[in-house]
Amino acid sequence: MKIRTRVVLVTLALTIPSAVAASVLYGNTRRESEVAAIAAAVRMGVPADFAGECEPGRATRLESLEIPTTARGGPRSRVAIRRFELWALPPTLDGRGLGPSVDPAMIELVAAGSLEASRVVDEPDGQRIEVLVAAPPRLGGCAYVLARDAAATTDTRALPMPWLALPIFSLVVVLVGLAPVVARLRRLAATARALPDGSGAVDVPITGDDEIADCARAFVDAGVQLRARAELIAVRERTLRQYVDDTSHDIALPLSVLRGHLARLFDAPQRDEGEYRATVRAAIDEAHYMGALLHDLATFAALERGLDPRDHARVDLGAIVERAASRHRMLAELRRVTVECAVPDRPVVVDGDPTCIEQAVSNLVLNAVRHHPGDGNVAVVLDRDHDRFALRVIDDGTGVPAGILESVRAGAFGENRPRGSTGRGLGLRIVDRVASLHGWEFALRGRSPSGTHAELRGAIAT
Repeated sequence: MKIRTRVVLVTLALTIPSAVAASVLYGNTRRESEVAAIAAAVRMGVPADFAGECEPGRATRLESLEIPTTARGGPRSRVAIRRFELWALPPTLDGRGLGPSVDPAMIELVAAGSLEASRVVDEPDGQRIEVLVAAPPRLGGCAYVLARDAAATTDTRALPMPWLALPIFSLVVVLVGLAPVVARLRRLAATARALPDGSGAVDVPITGDDEIADCARAFVDAGVQLRARAELIAVRERTLRQYVDDTSHDIALPLSVLRGHLARLFDAPQRDEGEYRATVRAAIDEAHYMGALLHDLATFAALERGLDPRDHARVDLGAIVERAASRHRMLAELRRVTVECAVPDRPVVVDGDPTCIEQAVSNLVLNAVRHHPGDGNVAVVLDRDHDRFALRVIDDGTGVPAGILESVRAGAFGENRPRGSTGRGLGLRIVDRVASLHGWEFALRGRSPSGTHAELRGAIAT
């Protein structure tokens, strides 16, 4: 049911009984006014020259009396001249006399001290009103005077039509007052229907300070949240598609190289030891690279979606450093590179995403080992200074080009990343992104005379 229909029905349910009750009250008030006026006129209008006495048990006809009656108690008043027959009545009637019959209840009421008593007599052609009053003293032997309509009338208890205008007027007022409310609700409904398409901003005019304005604000907030949720879902879908595309693209090349190395080992099992070891070393290097690349792609996809604060925990940075150094020692030994790590005796604990932090530290160590020309060293050092930590990965390899970190930050994910000395884009972007999301500082620079110095700095958890 529409709100307008509901309000109209409620208004009619309230105003129609009120109008009926007001009409009844008006009719009763008018009747009381008429009876009082008739009774007063009867007391004053009994003929002064009446010198007779009431015969016992018989009613005596008096002269008729014209009485002006005014309908009061309603929205309209009018005066009408009505003619009444007057009868003088003895204390008791034997029922054999001329005149109208008298309701015993009226006699009992006047005899008990009431100023007047009245009743309405229904007749085929209308209604007659009868009023009984105590007889004035000059009417010897008479106890009561009865005034009776000379002619029946249909207006005796008529209900005034103006009262019927109350429901109509109330209905018009309600409909006019509801018009702006309904219009605002319709705008809200149109906005709600437009929300699922996700186009544009939530444009709901908020006027006033009532419940509808609160509803409009709630629609705006819900629309903003829905669109933010839709944008997040779209970002996740794009990230997933990008992840699949880049995984297939980046894994294809090292997988082909790995197959080539294994084919060489299968086709020429009698090679000299040096060439055999070089081929095995290259195959292990490619397998290690593919594993690290898969981890990097998964981590980058997670970073593109944004870190979930619910995944944050207290992370022991020293334990992560030791695991990262141990993880890449086998590859380092194949390249004749020594990996050493040093952590303080007192634990260095930070707040953050454990998986992303471990991947970032692992990337720094892997970059130092994998791009080292061989016969060298990589040092992973974790220091603490009061409430700050410093994690340094230092190697004595070939170094890095100037401005490489700025180039990595300005690069686009998914573009071709050449391998070799320039193949550090994704791993370093992950390190830089993890540092930024955790409020840390990341620096990368060359060392003199050769080598690379990578450093992470941040706050220790309290």
